Amino acid sequence: MAGNIVRRVLAISICLVACMSAGAQAVPALQSVVVQGLKNPSVWQRAESPHFVVYSDTDSEEVTRLTNNLERLDYMLRIYLRDYLRLSAVEQKLTFYYHERMGGFNDIAIGSPIEAVGLYNSCPTAVQGFGVQIEPIAELKSEQLANQLLSESQSYIFEAYTRHFLYRYTDIRSPSSFIDGMAQYFSGLRFSDTQLVLGRMPATVGRYLYFIDDGHRHSLEYRDVLDHAGSQASGNVGAGYVGPEGLALEYRAKSWVLMHYMLSSEGRRKQMSDYLNLVHGDTPAAAAFEQAFGADSSRTQKREQ
Repeated sequence: MAGNIVRRVLAISICLVACMSAGAQAVPALQSVVVQGLKNPSVWQRAESPHFVVYSDTDSEEVTRLTNNLERLDYMLRIYLRDYLRLSAVEQKLTFYYHERMGGFNDIAIGSPIEAVGLYNSCPTAVQGFGVQIEPIAELKSEQLANQLLSESQSYIFEAYTRHFLYRYTDIRSPSSFIDGMAQYFSGLRFSDTQLVLGRMPATVGRYLYFIDDGHRHSLEYRDVLDHAGSQASGNVGAGYVGPEGLALEYRAKSWVLMHYMLSSEGRRKQMSDYLNLVHGDTPAAAAFEQAFGADSSRTQKREQ
């Protein structure tokens, strides 16, 4: 499995400064601007919404779709995480540079990994993000929401922004599987003009589940995923045969499964709050999960199988 996994390093270069704007607003007309500070400055499109300023050398429709979708994602995160938000009176908008080609990203992220498609960094004075268009973001109709292939560009951007949102607007810092699961879960959020779908399976999760369905054994128990960060979850069953990339993929997939379980009903969302409070009180995550949900993490493994 490890040999077939293509690693795409996503990130948003984000410096943690706050902002909140009341009410949704339409994206203003696009403007042509010259983006300075690059090896080869060029004329880009600029779009602005309540929480974002987006610059891009893609076409105007792509910029508008990306900005609208980012704003909708932010709105949904504020709904699902409303009990954990800590907001200040003044927030700074996230400025996002969305490149049409990899070379544009490399002008900024000199020395980045070969397969990197974005950058995540932090500093005390600004909020910035950088990403690469892997393929155009589709304008979806309602009947396409459940079945249309997920745009990698949009999924990676949504995943990164969800991580930023958790770290900037909440005090949630652990467990790692919660943050990873939330990011994976919201990476599949998609919108039409009038409807949305949340909970679609990301491609990474699909790869893992197909791998298991093909008769391969798992390497990580859910207790490993709950109690350890991704780089520390060594696995109990045949961890060596999938390699580090395989373990990372399985960790992301099982984090998504756990998040899907916790958000699957109103009752479980209330139990999720108990779970996070227990973890915040220094209860180990696996024990906190079993206490809050009344479920043995080993039975969760058996249900997956």
